[in-house]
Amino acid sequence: EPKLDTLLEPLPEDFLAGHGITLDPLKPTLIYAPTWGVLSSEDVLIPQLLQLLPDYNIVYKPHHMTFMSRYEFIADLNRTSDIQVVAEDVSFMDLLKIDAVVVSDNSGAIFDTLHSGKPFILIDTLAESPVNVYTETPFFTFSGGKFTGVATSAESLEQVIKQEGVEIAPVVRTNRKSVWHQGSLRQSIIEAIRAASDEVY
Repeated sequence: EPKLDTLLEPLPEDFLAGHGITLDPLKPTLIYAPTWGVLSSEDVLIPQLLQLLPDYNIVYKPHHMTFMSRYEFIADLNRTSDIQVVAEDVSFMDLLKIDAVVVSDNSGAIFDTLHSGKPFILIDTLAESPVNVYTETPFFTFSGGKFTGVATSAESLEQVIKQEGVEIAPVVRTNRKSVWHQGSLRQSIIEAIRAASDEVY
C-alpha cells in the first residue's frame, strides 16, 4: 500500500510550524480523528477533550466530509478553544509520525493507525445501540442543511471486531446509559489514554 509506505519517511522538520501546530513538550499528545455524520463521536467527545486541555496537547483532524457539513462548527472550535484543528489538506499519515495516542471511532483512521503501530483508543459510538442503527442509508443524503448517512453495517469489519470482542485497543463506550449516567466518561477516557500510552510516554 503506497500510502502506508509514507510512514517510513521522516516527518519534515517544518511540518508542525508549517501547519500551525504547537505542541508543549511537557504534555502528552492526543490526535483525535473521528468519522463524520451520525457515526461521529464529536458531539460527545469534544466537550470531554476540552476538559483535558490543561494536561494534554490535542490535535483534531476532522473528516473531510465534516469540513463540508459542519464548517461553522469547526471554525468556532478553532476560534474559541486551544484544540488545534488541522487543515483539510494535512495528511493523516504525517500526523501518525507525531509521538501521540490516536483517538478515533468508526473512522478509517483506525486502520491506518493499526498499520502504523501507534497506540490508539476506540470510541464506540454504537455501544448497546439497537440493530436498526446499522441500516445502511445513501452515503450522501442532504437533509436539514446537513449531510447524513450511516456508512457502516453489522457485517462491516470494524463492527465485527467489536461484536466478537477482539481487543485491539482500549474501548470507551459512549452509550448514555452505560457511561454518562455514571458521570465517568471523562475518567474512562483518561484511563484509556493511560492504558494506550504506556509505550509512548
